[in-house]
Amino acid sequence: MKPQRVTHGRTTSDYATPRETTRSLTGTQRAYLSGRSGDQLHGGVDCLALFEFTGVPVDPDRMRSAVAALRRHPVLRSTIVDGRHVDNGREARLPLTITEFTGAGTDEDLAAYLVDHRREILGRHADHELGESGWLDILHWHADDGRELGILHIGISLAVADLVGVGIIIRELAAAYRAADVTRPWVTFADIAAREGTATTKASKIDDAMPQPDPLPAGPTIPLVGAPERTVTRHAHRLDPASWAAIGAVADAMGTTRSGLLLAVYRHALGLWCGNEDLTIIVPGLSARRTPDDVLDRTRTWAVRPPSAIGRTLGEAALEASAELRRRIRAGLDSTEEMRALLYRGEGHGGSLPFVLTCGGEEVLLTTEVLEVFGRLTATGSVTPQVLVDLQILHLVPEEICVALDVRDGAFPGAFGPELLGTVADALDRLAAVGSGSVGELRRCGGRPIDEIVRLSRAVADRRAVVNSMPSVDAAVETPTLHGAWLRQVEARPGATAVVDPARGENLTYAELHRAALRLAVGWADQVTPGDLVLIRLPKGRDQIAAVLAVMYLGAAYLPVSIDTPMNACAPSGRLRSRWWSSRRWTRRCTTMGRNPPRPTCRAPSMVTIAHTLSSHPDRRARRRASS
Repeated sequence: MKPQRVTHGRTTSDYATPRETTRSLTGTQRAYLSGRSGDQLHGGVDCLALFEFTGVPVDPDRMRSAVAALRRHPVLRSTIVDGRHVDNGREARLPLTITEFTGAGTDEDLAAYLVDHRREILGRHADHELGESGWLDILHWHADDGRELGILHIGISLAVADLVGVGIIIRELAAAYRAADVTRPWVTFADIAAREGTATTKASKIDDAMPQPDPLPAGPTIPLVGAPERTVTRHAHRLDPASWAAIGAVADAMGTTRSGLLLAVYRHALGLWCGNEDLTIIVPGLSARRTPDDVLDRTRTWAVRPPSAIGRTLGEAALEASAELRRRIRAGLDSTEEMRALLYRGEGHGGSLPFVLTCGGEEVLLTTEVLEVFGRLTATGSVTPQVLVDLQILHLVPEEICVALDVRDGAFPGAFGPELLGTVADALDRLAAVGSGSVGELRRCGGRPIDEIVRLSRAVADRRAVVNSMPSVDAAVETPTLHGAWLRQVEARPGATAVVDPARGENLTYAELHRAALRLAVGWADQVTPGDLVLIRLPKGRDQIAAVLAVMYLGAAYLPVSIDTPMNACAPSGRLRSRWWSSRRWTRRCTTMGRNPPRPTCRAPSMVTIAHTLSSHPDRRARRRASS
């Protein structure tokens, strides 16, 4: 049964209550709020953190009382007006919009619903002008075996609170839900300013007297395969506390910090996908030393330029990355300020630094009490405007450290996210093994080439070798291949119309069709080898053409079959072997890799039959090699 909803908290009070105090937004907050606009580069999404808990059903009335208690924090009873928080006092609305859902069905029904619901939450925009800081979705699920489940989704705008503030919100929410009679002191912006030891933050003015920033390289130049969508897929890996401590021991043995070591690993991993000698990675950081119990934004973001570690040892790379990170922090120039200064001076920067490393593994975000009240933490997610890739190392719960890679859907080839995370995760596992080993091995680790620690898996390397074996556009154009003339047109007229598809009501340019075919080719690279015969059973149109081009890009031959041909007639006979995909199997293969099905310009074919001839079938080739 599809869940039904009841919403509370949108209009709980008069928003025109007298202003007590105000507080200027930080540079990071301003960047988040402007970047989420749909007309901004890689925008269209809010900056949100999502947590999903599964346990017993939640009492909505008790939860509303708990949410109301959060208004003791001035940020959570404020609206945002003209770049400032405006405190609306004790009559402010509930900071989190509460929505109740009910549903019923099997475990599979619930799993499918939750996938869609997480995406829906991460696609929302908080209405800060009305004082909305996030959402609290309560799902009461009636399982078909009689169980009653409670699933709680907490989505919080990071334009309101940083990660420390998010942890405070969830911990206080759990404490107030458990014991409704607990009261905490009321806080004002003046109290926070007194603890900070400074007046409320003022926006910096851009002028020619600002310090001249260093040259700011672009982010890693990993080619986009399409426009980024307004959804994000999270790929996750888990580390236990012992492994996390062992990685810290490796950093200590090399005389560096754990953050510097992680930055070196991430930088080198990205270098396996791009050839940049110089690149920039955004590294957020914050200090809550003076305001450890306050909900607010303390985030600073540093535009770090870690040098390439090609040919260097792990110790050299980690020390250089750590020194570069310290240099940026000591300079005190926030990346938002640095970017604004560059754009103000017209120095030609593209204005986008979409690769981020978030190191938050030192403090536990969610305590045991939170898990006892709300249940198991079953999913997390985040999205940030103008960010395409965000590697996050977070100590979410006491028993594990989450290594998560958030990738904007549609921006990169489908295998990019799982492969990049796999490379980083394998490197961290190797470091943990070293840190847990002998003292001698620990001392020698810094002298090992970084390529021994951060490297592609065998499966990724083999897959890349297949893709790289495809002839380049120039080579294909110069040689008498069947698709050489086509690639000449791609090169000469990329924006011209290549296909007119009346059945779909859409046209494709040469460049769009070329990219669609490349996406299909990458997806089939582990199934199709040069010399294979591929049967294509599709309606005439752009999908069929994209499939034909993809087969040729892979060095195989194609045989078009009429869509009216019965399925059993497509099965090869004699000593031919075959495999085929339906659109459903395509979806299932992609889902098992940890992401949603790709959304290429052309849809995945409804049926593709791969027929291996006697000479080309891999099993046959293996037998021939063995006999020789």
